[in-house]
Amino acid sequence: MDAQAVLRSVLVLLLHVILTAAQFKRVCYYSGWSLYRDKERGLAPEDIDPYLCTHIVYAYATLDDTGTRIIVPDGYKAEELNLFRRFHSMRAKNDDLVMMLSIGGWATDSKLFSKTVSSQENMQIFAGEAINYLRKHDFDGLDIDWQFPATRGSPPEDVERYYRFLRLVQWEFEHEEEPDDKSTLILTIAVDPTVERASISYDLPRYSRWVNWINMKMFDFYGHWDDPTVANHHSALYSAKDPKNVNNLSRYWVNKGVPRHKIVLGLPMYGRSFSLANTNYTQPGAPALGPGSDEGDGYPIAQLCHLIKNGAREMLIADKRVPYVVIGDEWIGYDNPESIKQKARIAFNNFLGGVMIWTLDMDDHRGACGRPYPLINAALDGLNARHGYKELITNALQDQAQQAAAKKEIYRQRALGWEMQDKQEQIHNQQRGGRRRGW
Repeated sequence: MDAQAVLRSVLVLLLHVILTAAQFKRVCYYSGWSLYRDKERGLAPEDIDPYLCTHIVYAYATLDDTGTRIIVPDGYKAEELNLFRRFHSMRAKNDDLVMMLSIGGWATDSKLFSKTVSSQENMQIFAGEAINYLRKHDFDGLDIDWQFPATRGSPPEDVERYYRFLRLVQWEFEHEEEPDDKSTLILTIAVDPTVERASISYDLPRYSRWVNWINMKMFDFYGHWDDPTVANHHSALYSAKDPKNVNNLSRYWVNKGVPRHKIVLGLPMYGRSFSLANTNYTQPGAPALGPGSDEGDGYPIAQLCHLIKNGAREMLIADKRVPYVVIGDEWIGYDNPESIKQKARIAFNNFLGGVMIWTLDMDDHRGACGRPYPLINAALDGLNARHGYKELITNALQDQAQQAAAKKEIYRQRALGWEMQDKQEQIHNQQRGGRRRGW
């Protein structure tokens, strides 16, 4: 390669690095129950670093009995509405921050969403009411977390109805007569990206046309709800044997036709625990009795980091490249800064839309074990969001060199395989007294 070709490659790389580093989304969910956690883990909106994320999503609002109007959950109405105002106070520090509202989650009955999409009239009412609600409470967009179309009382027809619903809502958002100082409302969806779930509940390549992006939950692949008798990690980075991993699912949806820039990878700020059946068997896949002390709610890193800091031994699942720890009879699979960084690096290297954080309050936001927000900051490092251009180019060149070396090794292995095959055929032909023929 001549000097001019090298220079062109470097300039193209520089342009890519500058543009992508600026455009990656860092979508952070803030749970409405954050304030109600214990004192060590509770997180008030005023205490959030407003520069960690490009988008902050409040979770969750829900639907009324008709499925056409957004409401806040029963029991927290006064606090929740006040929380909205406190939530938006972050804009005073960072006016580029995009604030969104998520409706749904597991606590919202799937049959309510089924009502929403059951008729053109209901869809139309919902769209109008949603615009009014979002503008009234100063949100910049809507995230829909329907768990799940075609299950939990929702009929199979809802998969297609959901498509028509998203198309209608996006059209209404785009044709709203916006206030002078407001941008067009954003529409996103949050989904379980596993093939088993998506084949039943979604048509993501078609849905992607009508949403700004898709928050793909790259976690909870396994848990007590799936098989409580086996201790499995819930968010593998890689795996040669199990397709439920971040790298494989990212590639799968790109190949299925979801635009790269609309794929936002969900990263968990928590682990999943199991109670071991026998403390002599602690390897991944060991027999379990059910969920551990988190009782299926997840083990926040803000809590888990104390155990590791106090001497619990962190171990790595080699093929999945994620850590786990065993404490007594409890097995906990989780993410550390390195595994989170590598997951974010998948988004960076493959031109995806960015990363999603679930949730802000579950990371070590107080810095009790060291650096505040260790996992979120690791994700930013993976996206090169905290580096200058010199570091960005260095990292990108290193990534390219690693990829080139990996490809070279693959070709070398193939060449060795072909050479061995040729030798075997040569020996075989000599033994037969024959001659190798081409095609």
